Amino acid sequence: MYFCWQHYCQGFGSPFQQCILESQAITSPTPRYVARLPTPFVIEVRGSDAAKVINNLSTNDILKLPLDADQETFITDVRGWVVAHAAALKRQDSVWLIGSHASSNKICEHIDRYIIREEASIVDHTTTHALLVVGDGPFQGHSASANSRDANRCVSGVQADSAGPLLLGCNLPVLGQGSIVFCCSRDRIEEAEQVFVVAGSQLCSDQLFQWLRISSFWPLYPNDISEKTIPQELDRDPRAISFTKGCYLGQETIARLDARGQLQKKLCLLEIVNSDLEQPLQACDRLIVGDKEVGQITSIACDSDNVTWRALALLRRGNFTAGTEFPCNGQTARVLPIVS
Repeated sequence: MYFCWQHYCQGFGSPFQQCILESQAITSPTPRYVARLPTPFVIEVRGSDAAKVINNLSTNDILKLPLDADQETFITDVRGWVVAHAAALKRQDSVWLIGSHASSNKICEHIDRYIIREEASIVDHTTTHALLVVGDGPFQGHSASANSRDANRCVSGVQADSAGPLLLGCNLPVLGQGSIVFCCSRDRIEEAEQVFVVAGSQLCSDQLFQWLRISSFWPLYPNDISEKTIPQELDRDPRAISFTKGCYLGQETIARLDARGQLQKKLCLLEIVNSDLEQPLQACDRLIVGDKEVGQITSIACDSDNVTWRALALLRRGNFTAGTEFPCNGQTARVLPIVS
């Protein structure tokens, strides 16, 4: 079965009506997995200066982004610390920010603080809408890329004969490259899930979702991103940071760190090798080699067969290289390469 995004969205009325994407009749195989994104936020900045406002607070170049396209970005504060990790979708007179965060209010308050004379206002849709992510899981041994506009305009594998609950789509590789995060009203989230399940997608348990997003090297608040995280520490520079755009809040810190190349800690993907323990490590566990701390686990999950454990860990400089191994809790942790 196949899905046509335009057909699915036609005639569906909601606060997001202006953001329904115009589709091309593109089809592709059914996404393998579907899951709810935990602690979602959906924020709209409206007005003729919306793109300017977000560009002034964002690590990526929103002003150069084509209409109806999206890109991964960080919203940063004056110190260069991450306020939000999001997809930014640019519309004619608005910019949408979607992602995961414990408090959408903090993001809205931060943006509002820097709207002075600009023609812009903030609408927080978080309490009325949810986010659903679909994807095929992490790619192994090769890289893949998704065309932003095509991915926005089509979700694959679903036959839709009437208007449905999906409203807005952005590229975020939560479940591997090519994953799409969709927005829908909270009261229709189960209906949206079933659309994909009926078409053949697997609805993820919490364990499976955590395993897939960790294996896909996708960080989440609050485990992997703290209030004092610098964007480069999350190792998403090619996707989420422009080093050629104009000034933005926190740019001095980020540009200086890039110029000096002295990143002291970085998020890395680990696999716990030959683990015979039911739970070899837990989030927040420290990684110790000898009497020296080399890092800290931020997220950890086991595969569906309860055999292999993978984790995201904030490692100290000197331990970033793929293949690096060190003992942890009587086991061996190995740094895995990141496939992008």
